[in-house]
Amino acid sequence: MSTEWMPVIMLVGVVAALLIGVHVAWAMGGVAVISMLLAWNFDSLFLVISSVYGVMTSSFYVALPLFIAMGVILERSGIADALYQAFYVWAGRLRGGLALATVIICVIFAAMTGLTGASCITMGLVALPSMLKRNYDKNLAIGSVVAPSTLGILIPPSVVMIMLGTIARISVGKLFFAGLIPGLCLGGIFMLYIVIRGLFNPALCPPIDTDVSLKDKLLSLKAVILPFATIFCVLGAIFFGIATPTESASIGVLAIFLSTVINRSFSWKLILTASYETFRLTVLNMWIIFGALIFSSTFTALGGIQMMEKLILGADMSPWSILIVILIIIFILGMFIDPFAIIFLVGPLTFPMITKLGFDPIWYAIVFVELICIAYVTPPFGVNLFYMKSVAPPEISMGDIFNASWPFVGIMLVSVLLILLFPEIVLWLPNKLVF
Repeated sequence: MSTEWMPVIMLVGVVAALLIGVHVAWAMGGVAVISMLLAWNFDSLFLVISSVYGVMTSSFYVALPLFIAMGVILERSGIADALYQAFYVWAGRLRGGLALATVIICVIFAAMTGLTGASCITMGLVALPSMLKRNYDKNLAIGSVVAPSTLGILIPPSVVMIMLGTIARISVGKLFFAGLIPGLCLGGIFMLYIVIRGLFNPALCPPIDTDVSLKDKLLSLKAVILPFATIFCVLGAIFFGIATPTESASIGVLAIFLSTVINRSFSWKLILTASYETFRLTVLNMWIIFGALIFSSTFTALGGIQMMEKLILGADMSPWSILIVILIIIFILGMFIDPFAIIFLVGPLTFPMITKLGFDPIWYAIVFVELICIAYVTPPFGVNLFYMKSVAPPEISMGDIFNASWPFVGIMLVSVLLILLFPEIVLWLPNKLVF
């Protein structure tokens, strides 16, 4: 069979499979295998073996189960509840204080876990009922959880950045520190939005009416020590050259394990359930990676990368126009396709083009990750929206969650625009470091 149009058929096939509900791993891997058989013969299936073997022998992916374990232990150990209570007693009397505390804790979670799901589920269980009980506006309360919880893939350490660094052949350490300032800025923009909404409409986020003594406030700060110690262990080990980004994940697991002992939440049941959940999520993610890399290898072997480069770079458009078109495509895909599918489908296609267009790949990678963050909260198929529905009170409908997400999507797009206009937000810190 002629291979000229096979890359196009592959792209159409995988998008169609995803839209009808086929799991991303089987959609990408299955389309790739069928394409191999149509284009060549059974001997071509060696690509499957070589792609999978390459992942299984790569040290990059050792960090994946470790960061997942950090998030799972954090979710199950009660550290999150104690942390929220600490911010509750300090910020509760401020207008919008509970929502602001939720954003801050999501930032802390992000710097500890590298995931979005654990943060969204935990804060959905802990913070959302607390805000609704105190007459917070439903949309503001929901949005204050689903959007800031995406910071886990932007603020280091980030599982997504490990995957993206592998695809784009970029230093994961530089990616980690490139995402730090944009992540903190996005968290700050979320907080600014909450404050402004509270000023213009005080009824949206009323302060709590409970007085807390200074002694109780100071005592509550002990809940902050362990999370910040964990963050310092992970990022400090990288910054001071003690460990690579991959090795720092093991330091993080040890730190959070010791935190459960100090916090007196350690139990063998916690270890058993955390191990099982870590195994389940790791296997799920590894199958996605297997399927995506098989797809990417097949697509490349069939000339798909060269075809896309000729099509896009051959257009009579300026580099910035091409970049904007790529970003719009990623945003639209985020409404319908799993974020991991976007990473492995669009990443290998666009990074070579971005370099040829003269853009910094580190800068583009962070813009890419911010758009992946948006994909997690964009209706109708944003993953965090479904996480939220799974833990929200019965009176919260899917429509309520969709409505709550749109203002925060707008805020996140503003953050992307700032990075496009001011690249030094991304590049300043990694350019100061040596990897």
